[in-house]
Amino acid sequence: MPDQIPPATPCQPQMFVRRVLVSLAGLTVLAIATLQGQGPKTGTTLKGPTCPKCRVELRLVAQLEGDEAGGALGAGPIKVLRVPTGDFFVIGEHGDFMRYNSRGKFVGLLGRKGEGPGEYRNPMMMALDDRGRVHVLDHGLGRRTVLDAGGKVVGSQRYPPDFFSRDFHVTRDGEIVVSALVRQPAAIGYSFHRTAGARIAASFGNESAIAPGSNKSIVRFALASARVGGFWALRLDSLRIELRKDDGTLVRHLTGALPWFPYVAKPTPSSPTSPPEPRFIGLVERSDGLLTLSTMVAGTRWKDAWGPPTPDPFRAPGGAATRRMITDPELAYGVRMIIVEPTSASILTEGRFDRNIVGFADQDHVVSFGVTNDEPVVKVWKVVLTRPGGN
Repeated sequence: MPDQIPPATPCQPQMFVRRVLVSLAGLTVLAIATLQGQGPKTGTTLKGPTCPKCRVELRLVAQLEGDEAGGALGAGPIKVLRVPTGDFFVIGEHGDFMRYNSRGKFVGLLGRKGEGPGEYRNPMMMALDDRGRVHVLDHGLGRRTVLDAGGKVVGSQRYPPDFFSRDFHVTRDGEIVVSALVRQPAAIGYSFHRTAGARIAASFGNESAIAPGSNKSIVRFALASARVGGFWALRLDSLRIELRKDDGTLVRHLTGALPWFPYVAKPTPSSPTSPPEPRFIGLVERSDGLLTLSTMVAGTRWKDAWGPPTPDPFRAPGGAATRRMITDPELAYGVRMIIVEPTSASILTEGRFDRNIVGFADQDHVVSFGVTNDEPVVKVWKVVLTRPGGN
């Protein structure tokens, strides 16, 4: 028989009041959970911009450069992460793992080349967990190393070798979730994969596996941890934002369309007469609960970013004897950002900047990369949102 609530009787006034209060409390919890993105599975179309007077600014907070950084960074940073102390952990192009203070001064290496404890072969990605610890994925060793904010190694373990992805989420129980193409039979056709130690514990992202070879089977997502638990995921080929629990359960999703947003496979110009196509950079949940989405677009002076013709060492038979390369990425690329308010399913505002933004340092900071006098210049900017009235 279905559950029933017995009617109140004159001899049960306290029980009746108690049940009413419990029901009201349940409705309140449901309403709060829905506002926090933990409500029923719903799909909502993004509206906006809803705050035409809001402004997004980039404010410089640090510049990472110097003799020590010049050789270590190579042709640019792979990843810059701002840790809770305000310092920056940096992975250079050649796998050097470095630390800079909050002012951008080089402090020293966080690890050397090798395979022992605290050593790295090919570190590629970093992420913070909800305790402020830094997780480093070393694709050369298939090992995840965990450091505290001071750079001390506090643990390590293996992780699946197929987990080659642009970013990852650390769950509250210390496992990781990635969005990647994984060749293991049970994982083929799914977008997300969650670990249990050094193996894949679950693959998810759709109700059933997508057939290999289908265009949908190569859809990738960018990931960002959610403050209420779980993670945000954004499709790289469309403006679809998902909120999922750590176990993969879909809580809600937001969809929209922007003319400059689509992700393409060719992020660089094919020639000085062809502007770069848009390329998605990433998303984060800001410290104020809003979402920032960032896409690389053509700079306003992209034609000036190309160097003079140089001999082509890889010339194909019958091909051109010379080639031209981008020598100033700061001119080649700009960035478009949108600020999304997930509780109201709206695009709050958007901004365009002539900065070669290459990634997020944390939830409120982005990283730009350029070249000055043939030396790499890495800058960290705070993303500042100003609302009418200064709020």
